[in-house]
Amino acid sequence: MENVEYIIGQLKRIWDNTSNPYYSSLHNCELGKRGFWFPVNPSPAEVLITGINPSFRGGESHTQSPVPVRVIIDNPQYDTYWTTAKRIVFEDRKDRPGYGLDFRDKSAFMDLFYFREKNQKCIGNTILHWPDKSGVSFMADQLRVSQERIERLKPKVIVIKNTESQAYWGKLNSPERECIWMGYEFTSIPFHGHPRWEVARITGINTKNISGLLSSELVRQGTVVLFAQHINQYTSVEERPTPETIEQLLKLV
Repeated sequence: MENVEYIIGQLKRIWDNTSNPYYSSLHNCELGKRGFWFPVNPSPAEVLITGINPSFRGGESHTQSPVPVRVIIDNPQYDTYWTTAKRIVFEDRKDRPGYGLDFRDKSAFMDLFYFREKNQKCIGNTILHWPDKSGVSFMADQLRVSQERIERLKPKVIVIKNTESQAYWGKLNSPERECIWMGYEFTSIPFHGHPRWEVARITGINTKNISGLLSSELVRQGTVVLFAQHINQYTSVEERPTPETIEQLLKLV
């Protein structure tokens, strides 16, 4: 299991340290008042499903404690986000692809960022426009926490189910880009799936990554990554990865 207290301690240093360049901007807006949130995962995990940030829904309290991910995905009540995410690793409907396959015990779920906001456009429209590029520092500090978690989880397969988050993984790296972010380097590999998907293997890491990593467990084991389009409750069945997809991806590792 992930070390919850350690992760909370890292995030409190981001939210509560008055010397952080973004402290005033963060706490002068609703975003800062909502705090942070994350699900707690088994560690290590063979499969990692990732988004970009936890949502904030009307009526939720400004303080929410981390919850074990298995408690969330075992909840039979329908949820617009979690039911869709769960069906990537477990399908209990006989009429759906992947029925009978269950990767819940081997799966982790996490967002790259920890602030709670439903409108993901706030990153480009608000946070990255904070004074003196302090919003970039706010994002980078959260990514360092996530990259350490990802390296500790050692996933063999990663499903990136949010298009906007791909850049933070390093997919858009180029010599001209100032922000390498996590800096993973990818090599495309053949895969018979939906035409809008891309499958790649992590084959390197840019040493200018925000964490200063010189090597990566994901590179060493050849982690396979599925870049899917944005997946939510409105995504067609054909475009959604299924447990059958996960089974096929694991065979590539």
